[in-house]
Amino acid sequence: TTFYFSAHIEPLKAGADIVHANFTVHGVIVSASGEGPFHNATVACQGGLLAVKGQYDYDGELCVIQLGTGDQVFGRWSSAGQLGQSGRTKMRLIGGTGGWSGVTGEGESQRVVLRSPAPGVSSGYEKGSIRWSRP
Repeated sequence: TTFYFSAHIEPLKAGADIVHANFTVHGVIVSASGEGPFHNATVACQGGLLAVKGQYDYDGELCVIQLGTGDQVFGRWSSAGQLGQSGRTKMRLIGGTGGWSGVTGEGESQRVVLRSPAPGVSSGYEKGSIRWSRP
């Protein structure tokens, strides 16, 4: 499973070594098999992170995954690493709507950051897996 994304970033700098960034992420999930409930799902996320000397660690990005059925799945992403570099990301499913109400699950992915297409924009993809269960 691959999540392709573009993120719009609003940084607030505090001196030379500290930055807080709010971000909005949009993207799409594509399943390697071309099948499954998350295949071609669209994603919208909001979050923020604090980096000191380029290092960050956050747990609080909220994402809404819009499935092809019209149902939504809600997830919380976390990550740590060096600004502008690739790294590992963890995700936890925390709920949903319709047939996905009460869903739980988790996933891990490897995030690859690509060259910025414009100032204040980050693009890339995350390749990994999602394990889930519904009541």
